Amino acid sequence: MKYIYTFLVTAIALFSFSGFADDNIPGRNISDQPDENDDYQIHLIYLLAKDAKDRKWDVNGNIERIIDKANRQMFKETKKNKYSNGVGKIYKFDFRKDGKLDVSFLRLDKSNSELPKHPNNYILEYLWENGFNDPRKIYFSFAEIKTGGGGEAGVGMGTVFLGSRYNKSKSPKSSDFNHITLHEMLHTQGVGFPCMTKVKHGHLKDENHMLGHGTRLNKKIYAHDVEGCPELRNSVFLSPTSEESYDPYQLICLGKIGDFNHKDMSVIRTDFQTGQRNYAGPGCKWNQGREKRALDRYLMEQN
Repeated sequence: MKYIYTFLVTAIALFSFSGFADDNIPGRNISDQPDENDDYQIHLIYLLAKDAKDRKWDVNGNIERIIDKANRQMFKETKKNKYSNGVGKIYKFDFRKDGKLDVSFLRLDKSNSELPKHPNNYILEYLWENGFNDPRKIYFSFAEIKTGGGGEAGVGMGTVFLGSRYNKSKSPKSSDFNHITLHEMLHTQGVGFPCMTKVKHGHLKDENHMLGHGTRLNKKIYAHDVEGCPELRNSVFLSPTSEESYDPYQLICLGKIGDFNHKDMSVIRTDFQTGQRNYAGPGCKWNQGREKRALDRYLMEQN
Protein backbone atom coordinates (compact mmCIF):
# COMPACT_ATOMS: atom_id res chain seq x y z
CA MET A 1 0.00 0.00 0.00
CA LYS A 2 2.87 2.36 0.86
CA TYR A 3 4.42 1.91 -2.58
CA ILE A 4 1.07 2.40 -4.33
CA TYR A 5 0.56 5.66 -2.39
CA THR A 6 4.07 6.85 -3.30
CA PHE A 7 3.43 6.07 -6.97
CA LEU A 8 0.13 7.93 -6.97
CA VAL A 9 1.65 11.00 -5.29
CA THR A 10 4.46 11.03 -7.84
CA ALA A 11 2.01 10.60 -10.71
CA ILE A 12 -0.18 13.45 -9.46
CA ALA A 13 2.86 15.70 -9.10
CA LEU A 14 4.08 14.87 -12.60
CA PHE A 15 0.64 15.45 -14.09
CA SER A 16 0.35 18.79 -12.34
CA PHE A 17 3.85 19.77 -13.39
CA SER A 18 3.32 18.80 -17.03
CA GLY A 19 0.56 21.41 -17.30
CA PHE A 20 3.20 24.15 -17.32
CA ALA A 21 5.59 23.33 -20.13
CA ASP A 22 7.72 26.41 -19.50
CA ASP A 23 8.43 25.18 -15.97
CA ASN A 24 10.25 22.14 -17.30
CA ILE A 25 13.81 23.47 -17.50
CA PRO A 26 17.24 21.83 -17.14
CA GLY A 27 18.47 21.36 -13.59
CA ARG A 28 15.01 21.62 -12.02
CA ASN A 29 13.59 18.96 -9.69
CA ILE A 30 9.96 18.56 -8.65
CA SER A 31 10.69 16.10 -5.85
CA ASP A 32 13.12 15.62 -2.98
CA GLN A 33 16.32 14.13 -4.40
CA PRO A 34 18.38 11.32 -2.77
CA ASP A 35 20.07 12.81 0.27
CA GLU A 36 23.75 13.21 1.09
CA ASN A 37 23.01 11.70 4.51
CA ASP A 38 20.07 10.60 6.67
CA ASP A 39 20.42 13.33 9.31
CA TYR A 40 17.67 15.80 10.20
CA GLN A 41 17.48 18.36 7.38
CA ILE A 42 15.74 21.49 6.18
CA HIS A 43 14.50 20.97 2.63
CA LEU A 44 14.08 24.05 0.44
CA ILE A 45 11.34 24.64 -2.11
CA TYR A 46 10.82 27.31 -4.74
CA LEU A 47 7.04 27.55 -4.75
CA LEU A 48 4.84 29.48 -7.19
CA ALA A 49 1.19 30.41 -7.33
CA LYS A 50 -0.50 29.05 -10.44
CA ASP A 51 -0.26 32.39 -12.25
CA ALA A 52 3.09 33.54 -10.84
CA LYS A 53 6.06 34.42 -13.02
CA ASP A 54 8.85 31.89 -12.80
CA ARG A 55 12.03 33.77 -11.88
CA LYS A 56 13.95 30.47 -11.71
CA TRP A 57 15.35 31.10 -8.23
CA ASP A 58 15.72 27.36 -7.67
CA VAL A 59 18.22 26.94 -10.52
CA ASN A 60 19.90 30.35 -10.86
CA GLY A 61 21.49 30.27 -7.41
CA ASN A 62 19.35 32.96 -5.77
CA ILE A 63 17.89 30.75 -3.05
CA GLU A 64 21.31 29.28 -2.41
CA ARG A 65 22.71 32.80 -1.90
CA ILE A 66 19.92 33.68 0.56
CA ILE A 67 20.55 30.52 2.57
CA ASP A 68 24.31 31.00 2.56
CA LYS A 69 23.93 34.55 3.90
CA ALA A 70 21.49 33.46 6.60
CA ASN A 71 23.70 30.59 7.74
CA ARG A 72 26.76 32.85 7.87
CA GLN A 73 24.83 35.19 10.16
CA MET A 74 23.67 32.25 12.25
CA PHE A 75 27.25 31.04 12.66
CA LYS A 76 28.45 34.51 13.63
CA GLU A 77 25.73 35.02 16.24
CA THR A 78 25.98 31.57 17.81
CA LYS A 79 29.77 31.59 17.95
CA LYS A 80 29.92 34.76 20.04
CA ASN A 81 27.40 33.50 22.60
CA LYS A 82 29.08 33.12 25.99
CA TYR A 83 27.79 29.54 26.33
CA SER A 84 29.26 28.46 22.98
CA ASN A 85 32.95 28.29 23.93
CA GLY A 86 33.74 29.81 20.54
CA VAL A 87 31.85 27.13 18.59
CA GLY A 88 29.37 28.46 16.05
CA LYS A 89 26.41 26.52 14.68
CA ILE A 90 24.58 26.50 11.37
CA TYR A 91 21.31 25.04 10.12
CA LYS A 92 21.37 21.59 8.53
CA PHE A 93 20.08 22.05 5.00
CA ASP A 94 19.25 19.23 2.62
CA PHE A 95 22.08 18.42 0.22
CA ARG A 96 21.96 15.96 -2.66
CA LYS A 97 24.39 13.09 -3.02
CA ASP A 98 26.39 15.18 -5.49
CA GLY A 99 27.00 17.73 -2.73
CA LYS A 100 24.70 20.43 -4.12
CA LEU A 101 21.93 22.14 -2.18
CA ASP A 102 18.63 20.38 -2.88
CA VAL A 103 15.94 22.88 -3.90
CA SER A 104 12.64 21.49 -5.20
CA PHE A 105 10.20 23.26 -7.51
CA LEU A 106 6.45 23.25 -6.89
CA ARG A 107 3.66 25.19 -8.58
CA LEU A 108 0.33 25.45 -6.78
CA ASP A 109 -3.00 24.70 -8.41
CA LYS A 110 -4.45 28.06 -7.35
CA SER A 111 -3.68 31.57 -8.58
CA ASN A 112 -2.83 34.48 -6.29
CA SER A 113 -6.44 35.67 -6.29
CA GLU A 114 -7.74 32.19 -5.45
CA LEU A 115 -5.47 31.68 -2.45
CA PRO A 116 -6.68 32.63 1.04
CA LYS A 117 -5.40 35.82 2.69
CA HIS A 118 -3.08 33.71 4.82
CA PRO A 119 -2.02 30.98 2.35
CA ASN A 120 0.31 28.91 4.55
CA ASN A 121 -2.37 26.44 5.60
CA TYR A 122 -3.21 25.78 1.95
CA ILE A 123 0.46 25.45 1.11
CA LEU A 124 1.04 22.85 3.80
CA GLU A 125 -1.80 20.72 2.42
CA TYR A 126 -0.25 20.92 -1.04
CA LEU A 127 3.17 19.98 0.33
CA TRP A 128 1.70 16.99 2.12
CA GLU A 129 -0.16 15.79 -0.95
CA ASN A 130 2.97 16.07 -3.10
CA GLY A 131 5.10 13.93 -0.81
CA PHE A 132 6.86 16.65 1.19
CA ASN A 133 5.93 15.21 4.59
CA ASP A 134 8.95 13.48 6.12
CA PRO A 135 8.78 14.10 9.92
CA ARG A 136 12.59 14.24 10.04
CA LYS A 137 12.59 17.22 7.68
CA ILE A 138 11.43 20.81 7.73
CA TYR A 139 10.06 22.15 4.44
CA PHE A 140 10.96 25.78 3.90
CA SER A 141 9.58 27.55 0.85
CA PHE A 142 10.43 30.75 -0.96
CA ALA A 143 7.08 31.51 -2.52
CA GLU A 144 6.15 33.69 -5.48
CA ILE A 145 2.91 34.70 -3.78
CA LYS A 146 1.51 38.18 -3.21
CA THR A 147 0.36 38.50 0.38
CA GLY A 148 0.33 41.00 3.22
CA GLY A 149 2.72 39.12 5.48
CA GLY A 150 6.44 38.70 4.89
CA GLY A 151 6.48 35.11 6.07
CA GLU A 152 4.90 32.48 8.27
CA ALA A 153 6.26 29.34 9.89
CA GLY A 154 5.80 26.72 12.56
CA VAL A 155 7.21 23.31 13.32
CA GLY A 156 7.34 21.25 10.13
CA MET A 157 7.20 23.98 7.50
CA GLY A 158 7.66 27.67 6.82
CA THR A 159 7.31 30.17 3.99
CA VAL A 160 8.93 33.43 2.94
CA PHE A 161 6.53 35.29 0.63
CA LEU A 162 8.60 36.88 -2.14
CA GLY A 163 5.63 38.90 -3.36
CA SER A 164 4.99 40.56 -0.01
CA ARG A 165 5.28 44.32 0.31
CA TYR A 166 7.69 43.64 3.18
CA ASN A 167 10.04 41.81 0.80
CA LYS A 168 10.20 44.44 -1.91
CA SER A 169 13.72 43.92 -3.18
CA LYS A 170 14.20 41.76 -6.26
CA SER A 171 17.74 40.92 -5.19
CA PRO A 172 18.62 37.95 -2.95
CA LYS A 173 21.37 40.15 -1.49
CA SER A 174 18.72 42.23 0.23
CA SER A 175 18.74 42.32 4.03
CA ASP A 176 14.96 41.90 3.80
CA PHE A 177 15.35 38.26 2.85
CA ASN A 178 18.07 37.73 5.45
CA HIS A 179 16.10 38.88 8.47
CA ILE A 180 12.79 37.29 7.40
CA THR A 181 14.53 33.98 6.61
CA LEU A 182 16.28 33.92 9.98
CA HIS A 183 13.06 34.90 11.76
CA GLU A 184 10.86 32.22 10.19
CA MET A 185 13.60 29.62 10.56
CA LEU A 186 13.45 30.15 14.33
CA HIS A 187 9.74 29.35 14.32
CA THR A 188 10.40 26.05 12.52
CA GLN A 189 12.54 25.10 15.53
CA GLY A 190 9.64 25.82 17.89
CA VAL A 191 11.21 29.14 18.95
CA GLY A 192 10.14 31.27 20.72
CA PHE A 193 9.05 28.93 23.39
CA PRO A 194 6.77 30.73 25.87
CA CYS A 195 9.07 29.72 28.74
CA MET A 196 11.89 31.83 27.26
CA THR A 197 12.55 35.18 28.95
CA LYS A 198 10.46 38.09 27.59
CA VAL A 199 8.95 35.99 24.79
CA LYS A 200 5.27 36.67 24.12
CA HIS A 201 3.23 34.87 21.45
CA GLY A 202 6.42 33.46 20.01
CA HIS A 203 8.20 36.81 19.55
CA LEU A 204 10.44 39.39 21.18
CA LYS A 205 9.81 43.13 21.13
CA ASP A 206 13.32 43.75 19.89
CA GLU A 207 13.95 45.27 16.46
CA ASN A 208 17.54 43.99 16.45
CA HIS A 209 16.75 40.37 17.29
CA MET A 210 15.94 37.50 14.90
CA LEU A 211 12.80 36.88 16.93
CA GLY A 212 11.85 40.51 16.29
CA HIS A 213 12.80 42.19 13.01
CA GLY A 214 16.59 41.98 13.12
CA THR A 215 19.48 39.57 12.66
CA ARG A 216 20.94 39.40 16.16
CA LEU A 217 20.58 36.39 18.47
CA ASN A 218 20.88 36.87 22.21
CA LYS A 219 21.39 34.37 25.01
CA LYS A 220 17.72 34.45 26.04
CA ILE A 221 16.88 32.46 22.92
CA TYR A 222 19.97 30.51 21.92
CA ALA A 223 21.07 29.41 25.40
CA HIS A 224 19.62 30.17 28.81
CA ASP A 225 19.26 28.90 32.35
CA VAL A 226 15.46 28.56 32.51
CA GLU A 227 14.82 25.13 34.00
CA GLY A 228 12.59 22.81 31.98
CA CYS A 229 12.66 25.07 28.91
CA PRO A 230 14.19 24.08 25.51
CA GLU A 231 17.24 25.92 24.19
CA LEU A 232 17.68 26.67 20.50
CA ARG A 233 21.30 25.49 20.61
CA ASN A 234 20.01 21.95 21.22
CA SER A 235 17.77 21.66 18.15
CA VAL A 236 18.51 18.58 16.03
CA PHE A 237 18.46 20.88 12.99
CA LEU A 238 21.63 22.70 14.11
CA SER A 239 25.17 21.52 13.41
CA PRO A 240 27.27 20.49 15.28
CA THR A 241 24.53 18.40 16.90
CA SER A 242 24.14 18.81 20.64
CA GLU A 243 24.35 15.78 22.90
CA GLU A 244 21.20 17.11 24.58
CA SER A 245 19.29 17.71 21.37
CA TYR A 246 15.53 18.06 20.99
CA ASP A 247 13.41 17.30 17.94
CA PRO A 248 10.78 20.05 17.35
CA TYR A 249 8.47 17.51 15.68
CA GLN A 250 8.51 15.09 18.61
CA LEU A 251 8.08 17.94 21.07
CA ILE A 252 5.40 20.11 19.46
CA CYS A 253 3.67 17.77 16.97
CA LEU A 254 3.59 14.60 19.08
CA GLY A 255 3.53 16.20 22.53
CA LYS A 256 6.52 14.25 23.82
CA ILE A 257 7.84 16.94 26.15
CA GLY A 258 10.25 14.72 28.10
CA ASP A 259 12.21 16.75 30.64
CA PHE A 260 10.82 20.06 29.37
CA ASN A 261 8.49 20.33 32.35
CA HIS A 262 8.31 24.11 32.68
CA LYS A 263 4.69 25.10 33.32
CA ASP A 264 4.52 26.86 29.95
CA MET A 265 5.62 23.64 28.21
CA SER A 266 3.43 21.25 30.21
CA VAL A 267 0.46 22.90 28.51
CA ILE A 268 1.38 20.93 25.39
CA ARG A 269 0.57 17.66 27.12
CA THR A 270 -2.73 19.04 28.40
CA ASP A 271 -3.63 20.25 24.91
CA PHE A 272 -3.15 16.75 23.52
CA GLN A 273 -5.39 15.33 26.23
CA THR A 274 -8.19 17.88 25.77
CA GLY A 275 -7.94 18.44 22.02
CA GLN A 276 -7.75 22.20 22.58
CA ARG A 277 -4.87 24.60 21.96
CA ASN A 278 -3.72 26.76 24.84
CA TYR A 279 0.01 26.51 24.16
CA ALA A 280 1.38 30.01 23.48
CA GLY A 281 4.36 29.19 21.24
CA PRO A 282 4.73 28.37 17.53
CA GLY A 283 2.59 25.32 16.82
CA CYS A 284 2.87 22.22 14.69
CA LYS A 285 1.89 22.93 11.11
CA TRP A 286 1.00 19.31 10.43
CA ASN A 287 -1.62 19.20 13.21
CA GLN A 288 -4.23 20.80 10.99
CA GLY A 289 -6.92 19.60 8.58
CA ARG A 290 -6.15 16.56 6.46
CA GLU A 291 -2.54 16.61 7.70
CA LYS A 292 -3.81 15.99 11.21
CA ARG A 293 -5.85 13.05 9.99
CA ALA A 294 -2.81 11.65 8.20
CA LEU A 295 -0.70 12.27 11.31
CA ASP A 296 -3.27 10.41 13.41
CA ARG A 297 -3.02 7.45 11.03
CA TYR A 298 0.76 7.58 11.28
CA LEU A 299 0.59 7.50 15.09
CA MET A 300 -1.81 4.54 14.99
CA GLU A 301 0.57 2.64 12.71
CA GLN A 302 3.47 3.30 15.08
CA ASN A 303 1.44 1.87 17.97
